Amino acid sequence: MPIAAILPAIASIYGPAVGTSVATFDLTDPPNSDWKHKISSSVSGDHVLVVEDGPDVVGYAYSGAFRSRPAYAQTRETSVYLAPEAVGAGLGTLLSQLLSLLRTDGIHLVVALFSRVVAGHSQLDANIVVTVGREIDPAELGKQPTNVRIDRFVPRQDLLPHCDVVVSHAGSGSVIGALAFGVPLVLLPMGAGQPLNSDRCQSLGVARVLDPLTVTSSDIRSGVAEVLRASIHLPGRRTTNPGRNRAPAHLRRRHDVDRSPPPDPPVP
Repeated sequence: MPIAAILPAIASIYGPAVGTSVATFDLTDPPNSDWKHKISSSVSGDHVLVVEDGPDVVGYAYSGAFRSRPAYAQTRETSVYLAPEAVGAGLGTLLSQLLSLLRTDGIHLVVALFSRVVAGHSQLDANIVVTVGREIDPAELGKQPTNVRIDRFVPRQDLLPHCDVVVSHAGSGSVIGALAFGVPLVLLPMGAGQPLNSDRCQSLGVARVLDPLTVTSSDIRSGVAEVLRASIHLPGRRTTNPGRNRAPAHLRRRHDVDRSPPPDPPVP
């Protein structure tokens, strides 16, 4: 399909997302020249994949620069958008195809999940705190609803006692921190030991695990709502006062350490 025909088709899919969700971080529809620039880019790591159903474009995936600074040359932001009639048709494989191309290009980091996680939570009747780390400016994620707060860092010991659910990539620190305060999890494992952590948490009944490659904002919202409805209560959690959780007795490590006898003196 020629570029002249692809541009309005892509815009017709993207436009409704701008108007009905916060996932795009756009306030107005971008001009077709923006999409033409994406499609025409010859920079390694920049791709646009289009799915056609007969004469119609029903979905697309693209990757582009995350930031302009040289240190981010091997980082790409990715997105997948589908026409309403194509949702549920198995086109989530678009992202897998895109990630395969990016591996071939030598791209080391793909940023896509923050926008879906934030968009998935923003429509919940809840107060949302998102931490993005020191490398990302919260302002880059755009204007958020009043119930969403985005920070680089918040001390876990200050935040977790007030949480009803934690959404995380299943890193060991995040998982242990949540469990130490008796908070159930929704996990999106990306790599390293995260899939193992997720499998174990799910087998213990303390987490719901979602696939980060195919998950949508709606999936994340449904997963969080399901965990909240299921009332996953860890031992010792204060269920009579939601959001004010107490660590399970067998997980309160600091308390256990405080009660432990002092170490033996060193051997001469």
